Amino acid sequence: MKILFTILLVFITTVYIFCQGKLIFDDSYVHEIRITSDNENDFWNILSTDYLENYPFVPYQMASVEMDGELLDSIGVRQKGFASHFSAVGNKKSIKLDFNQFVRGKEYDGLKKINLNNGAGDPSIQRDKLCYDIMNRAGVSSPRTSYSRVFIDDEYWGLYLVVEQIDKTFIKDNFDNSDGNLLKNNGISELSWMGADTVAYQGVFELKTDYKEGAWDDFVGFMDVINETNDNEFEASIGTVFNVERYLKTLTVDVVTSNWDSYLLHGRNFYLYQDRLSERYDWIPWDYNYAMGGVFYAYDGGGGVVEIEFPESCLTIMNGSCPYPPSDTIFRRSSAMI
Repeated sequence: MKILFTILLVFITTVYIFCQGKLIFDDSYVHEIRITSDNENDFWNILSTDYLENYPFVPYQMASVEMDGELLDSIGVRQKGFASHFSAVGNKKSIKLDFNQFVRGKEYDGLKKINLNNGAGDPSIQRDKLCYDIMNRAGVSSPRTSYSRVFIDDEYWGLYLVVEQIDKTFIKDNFDNSDGNLLKNNGISELSWMGADTVAYQGVFELKTDYKEGAWDDFVGFMDVINETNDNEFEASIGTVFNVERYLKTLTVDVVTSNWDSYLLHGRNFYLYQDRLSERYDWIPWDYNYAMGGVFYAYDGGGGVVEIEFPESCLTIMNGSCPYPPSDTIFRRSSAMI
């Protein structure tokens, strides 16, 4: 009986894991997401104020969310993004939904979070999807995507691209071992050596998984190998700490699609996951709306380009302090952007 129970439990667990995200990332049809707030004030204005006054630590507001007819209450909602936020026309900002924010353990379709991307710089809203689909088919662990009509307090907000969150659930679904360290690149980094002090790297990278002893020491060791190994030993050494073959597939897509808002040109938009068994880091790609000719412009819907306005509250972000240096003519506040 115990053996039968164990087999049944393994089967149920396997099916559950296999089905995580299977509903919302079914891209054979356009989904429908309805966000409703009980707040008597203008809910969208509250979200906008939260973003402008608190970026990058934007708080969540509670709302009910209906996912393809299934109602979930007490869901966290906030605006997200940076370039996509300020280059958006009107109120169509990117949104993050956190099912787990206010009620611990709450999920939808086995997921704790999803992203609703507004397609800034990409009127077709196809660049992210095409690039992720290409990489997934090539064996690169990349976010899944689908499309959804989004409504806020019964007002149609627009067509959004639903993008999978890179988190613990993603790691479990894509890697043999999920007990490793997931790091997100939050700033500008060419993966250069900044010394043995781990604090220097914690200003650029964020540890997204629970802190484990040695996590930052391991990362410094990784940086040491890729920067300090001599040319004669590099080929043999790099493969012991980094999944080179999988990264080269991502690099190929970056080059072919001219993905300028990436590590290749700006040292941006990627995650690194260190498998605890192999101790090697895997590259996880992120943010491809500016690939394939995507530009840092806002469109007026009629083919015209709209000048991008940045509020004074965000000047400390735009002047190079975080996350863009003054030498970056793409993102800094200047006429070069339009």
